[in-house]
Amino acid sequence: MILRKFTKHIVDQNWFAVGLDVIVVVVGIFLGMMMTEWNEKRQLRGTEGQYLLSLRADLETSITLADSRLDDLYKISDACYRLIQQSKLEVPTITSDEMDHLVYQCLYAMGILGQHRTTLDEMKSSGKFSIIDDIELRKALQNIDVFYQEVKLMEMDIYDFLKSGVEPFLIKNYDSLQFQQHSKNIIHSPNQQKQYPVEPLEDFTPLLKSREFKNYVNWRYSFTANATSEVSDLKTEYQTILILIDKRIAALN
Repeated sequence: MILRKFTKHIVDQNWFAVGLDVIVVVVGIFLGMMMTEWNEKRQLRGTEGQYLLSLRADLETSITLADSRLDDLYKISDACYRLIQQSKLEVPTITSDEMDHLVYQCLYAMGILGQHRTTLDEMKSSGKFSIIDDIELRKALQNIDVFYQEVKLMEMDIYDFLKSGVEPFLIKNYDSLQFQQHSKNIIHSPNQQKQYPVEPLEDFTPLLKSREFKNYVNWRYSFTANATSEVSDLKTEYQTILILIDKRIAALN
């Protein structure tokens, strides 16, 4: 229809009408391109919103995991502190069972920090990370890896410290069977319990007073303080990102 009118106007040398036809076609193409671009952006923003909701759920899980790890670190720190205080006393005021529990918590318990990052890994592997149209939020998400790696490096240092130093010391100077009743991860059958009875450590004062023992306790106390600080920093970063995600979701809506 438009082509027929356009051809007729040329044949009739109606240049004004020809000009109008050209303008109509150009404007139509321009509007069509704008509508296509708008629709593509709308679809991208919809996809971005879905990813943001998934990221938010992952971060909330990661915060829960960080809280759980902090609880463990607080218990370790408290046990080490109590051992330090007991080592200063002329006569310890704790029972042998309490001693076992404190030694287990301070010098044996390990634990690691978990992280839930399914959505972030999926976005990076599929090339969808750039779909987040917020520079500050993208940068914060990238920084998660930096904070998390710092925590994992600290965990490796603590593991090496316990494995190469503390464990040989405990094997030589402490009955590790005492830890059976304090470890949630060790399950013993009735036969094992009968075959390996746990006898209380009658006099643990010399151990408490030994220089090597006190050094190990103080080092673990210091390591735990650093680990607590790094996990807290990571948790704060999670919370900051949650705020940025909520702001971005609000902007999309």
